Amino acid sequence: MTMANDDAEQLMSVGAALEMAVGWQRAGELDAAESVYLQILTQSPQQVDALHFLGLLRFQRGDADGALAALTAAVALAPAHADLRSNHGNVLQALGRLQAAENEYRAALAAQPAHVGAWNNLGVVLRAQGRIAEAVTAYRHALELEASSADDHYNLASLLERCHEWAAALAECEHALALDGGHLGAVRARGHLLSRLGRLDEAVAAYRRWLALEPGHPLAQARLAACGGAPAPERCADAYVQGLFDSYADHFDAHLRERLDYRAPECLADALSLVLGPPRAALDVLDAGCGTGLCGPLLRPWARRLHGVDLSPKMLAHAAAQAVYDQLDAAELGAHLQAASAAWDLIAAADTLCYFGALEAVCAAAAQALRPGGCFGFTVECHEAEAAHRLNVNGRYSHRADYVEAVLRGAGLRPLRLEIVQLRVESGLPVSGLLAIARR
Repeated sequence: MTMANDDAEQLMSVGAALEMAVGWQRAGELDAAESVYLQILTQSPQQVDALHFLGLLRFQRGDADGALAALTAAVALAPAHADLRSNHGNVLQALGRLQAAENEYRAALAAQPAHVGAWNNLGVVLRAQGRIAEAVTAYRHALELEASSADDHYNLASLLERCHEWAAALAECEHALALDGGHLGAVRARGHLLSRLGRLDEAVAAYRRWLALEPGHPLAQARLAACGGAPAPERCADAYVQGLFDSYADHFDAHLRERLDYRAPECLADALSLVLGPPRAALDVLDAGCGTGLCGPLLRPWARRLHGVDLSPKMLAHAAAQAVYDQLDAAELGAHLQAASAAWDLIAAADTLCYFGALEAVCAAAAQALRPGGCFGFTVECHEAEAAHRLNVNGRYSHRADYVEAVLRGAGLRPLRLEIVQLRVESGLPVSGLLAIARR
């Protein structure tokens, strides 16, 4: 009897110590919390909760190896502990070990099928692996169990938007905003989804709501203008372009290649080969608006020197990883061209001038940056409407072909090729563009 009472008192004291240590850990008092966990483990090396929370604490400190050692030991002792398996998965996911993280989330769900956090975490890791349909299913499971989180509705909305399920994504944004009227992600996404659905008056109101929450936000201002709620600027603002592509950089190439059948770089390179002849690595070449460097390998065979310029530092970081450029600069294209006089034999701009409405200034800058006989090749989206150029609801400009030709001639550039090409597929429909090559 005495032994049983002693055991109970020890158990109660361990529980109280754990509760105290967890409180310290949540308050950021990591030294105090770690000391208690280690004292408990000295007495009871197989105390699962102490190992569990010690692992999380070590990860907070940046000790990934120590964290995984503690969490792995805890999992070996309690493989059906759903919270532990889910938290182990979170650490693995943060370390980039996506498949191992997925395995932990599935183990948590096998132990506790209604574990909302594990369903959400599984959705995150599936999304990171590009398994979008499976991620949607995981998020929906989480929401079926608990629909009280605006973040969860927004996460599902963003996935549905990637699947081009605009109406379903909008419904999830509305759910998120019903729970949290100031949820910035949902406020931002709602305008874009309304514009996708052609509900432009509602989109204008949505973008104004966004601007009320974030006055002066460049993306909101650009989208408002694109939907007709404000005058269209002569070109997209630098802050808008940089912010857009910085946020897009990490999945830019996969998005274009896998979902949009993006062809502009190849179309431009094929047309240049007809004008320039066989590559001889003899030209000084500027990749204008180089982005992640999709044009770099195609331009390199002509280049003695290949230089890339882009507004987005994050896009340039991906371009640098290709190791095909001699130099990369973060700069606005027009200003960069104006600073160069007769510096280039070839300037190539694949889908860069779609962020310019009026083309006179940038074409004049390109002309003066070319050496005599040098070529300027580019693509733009095109239309046959009355306006010379217009800002479309997708946030890009399109241009009339005869306007482009007139601008080139006015800048002292002789058009060599002007042809309609298919740049990509968007929402299941081909997007037509004008491919232009002109010589100084």
